[in-house]
Amino acid sequence: MNSGFDYAGVYDPETDFDRWYAILVARRVTPWIRPGDQVLEYGCATGLMTERLLNAGAIVDCLDRSSQYLDTLKSKGLSVRRIVLGDAEGYETDRCYDHVVATALLANLEEPAEFLKRIRTQLAPHGKLHVTVANPQSLHRLLAVEMGLIRNVSEPSERDKLLRARTIDLDALLTMAETAGLACHHQGGVLLKPFPNAMMTQFPDSMIEGLDRLATLFPEFASVHYLIFANSASTQVSSSGTRRRFRDVSTASS
Repeated sequence: MNSGFDYAGVYDPETDFDRWYAILVARRVTPWIRPGDQVLEYGCATGLMTERLLNAGAIVDCLDRSSQYLDTLKSKGLSVRRIVLGDAEGYETDRCYDHVVATALLANLEEPAEFLKRIRTQLAPHGKLHVTVANPQSLHRLLAVEMGLIRNVSEPSERDKLLRARTIDLDALLTMAETAGLACHHQGGVLLKPFPNAMMTQFPDSMIEGLDRLATLFPEFASVHYLIFANSASTQVSSSGTRRRFRDVSTASS
């Protein structure tokens, strides 16, 4: 992950427009969850998605690198089983989960391919990995090219630079997943977004909801790709990487 970079200093998941992604992606994830399913949520931040996973009946362990975010999460009094302070890359656990949620995360990892290999070992035999990555062909990026604001759809936005996010091509992601022993189980889009975040904040909630419904009709132009991966029975991948130190803060005081 971007070592040493504190997202909490530049990004508030509770107020930024991107909170919509946590809400809308959670709506894609929760129908797959059955009461009692064990879920590992990477990059839980302040718990917007966590709360919805719990409401679906999941037993949730979650991890984030920001103590500030986790303090906010703990203040909500959610019935999370375990809260871990640490980086997603290198995290090891003896548990196998029915679902691993790693949305809005891969673009911020230094080695996303190695992360996927590690996740392969954290899934139960019929477990599912839920991920999202930004879509370079999103309507708002296509419009920005036509307006001359960016040279091509792969050019990093100012927001990407601020959050130190890279572009992960969908085909490259599918190849990385296949190499990691993961097969694509489901693919869709989230939010048809015509304008940058600053302009989107001016729209009423009903319009955001409508634009999200349109994303199911035009997923190739949606703002983000949503994919579910499952273990590939024909491929065996061993976990690798350096063990890092993590701290369970489930019962720590805020």
